[in-house]
Amino acid sequence: MARPQSGVLPAPLQYNRIQTLEVHDLPMTSMTVGQFSVMIPGLAHQLAHAMPQEAFKVTVAFGFMFWTLAWHGKSPRMFRPFEELEAGEQVIAEGEGDLWVHYSATRPELITRLIRKVDENIGSLVRVLDDFDVFHDKGSENPEPVSPEIWIPDNEPDFSRGTLLTHLHVDHDPGYRCGLYRLLEEKLRLRGLGEQVLLRYFLPFGGGAQGSLVHLFHRDSASLDQFLESFLEDGSGLEWGEDRVRSMRASRFFVPSLDVLTGLRQGGIRMNRFSQTQQWKD
Repeated sequence: MARPQSGVLPAPLQYNRIQTLEVHDLPMTSMTVGQFSVMIPGLAHQLAHAMPQEAFKVTVAFGFMFWTLAWHGKSPRMFRPFEELEAGEQVIAEGEGDLWVHYSATRPELITRLIRKVDENIGSLVRVLDDFDVFHDKGSENPEPVSPEIWIPDNEPDFSRGTLLTHLHVDHDPGYRCGLYRLLEEKLRLRGLGEQVLLRYFLPFGGGAQGSLVHLFHRDSASLDQFLESFLEDGSGLEWGEDRVRSMRASRFFVPSLDVLTGLRQGGIRMNRFSQTQQWKD
């Protein structure tokens, strides 16, 4: 059975940094950036191996157009880009981003070292759109085992144990206690979707960032978009205004399984199928 990336499960470590990148001249550079990006979790593994007392894991995810161009048009059946949702004056705007990287470590120096290496290799080919040092709200982590319904099913064997990520950024006044995570959790449960979405909540700190990040891991783009639209239409329960919630935007990415990443790193696509894989080698 394919294995998910270690940054999806279990919960994040002490120090976290989340970057969203835009690839310059995507049709021309997608293969080059794609071939390096699938190596980033393996580079984290190597750094952590050199410091056995520490832990370091990295999750990489790909925007719809980037994944489609870089990997010959093969993508999960229910993967669709996020498009703006509107209900009255409340809007979830469409965010940007081709590559999403979540660095999570027990020491911040590990994150800094790896980001420097990424910049050395593809820095001229990408632009950093968002760069958040974030605090993971461990109190928001559900103690129950993660439902298998968040994973792409086995009837898509090339993408099994991958998942989709909707990255929701809420810009709000620093003094406003934004209860978005709990509101989403409760409304997902009431609509019978609690087993189909894994929520994770982060509070940005440093770098001038304001607001909160909510990550929704799921398998079906259309189902989640319908939920978010109804969330706005029903009245989100949030207070909007200059000293409350100022704006919301979302981007969607595909989080391939560790096995798919390893296969792409070792051989790419052969005969229109992802190559066979094995675990990261030390």
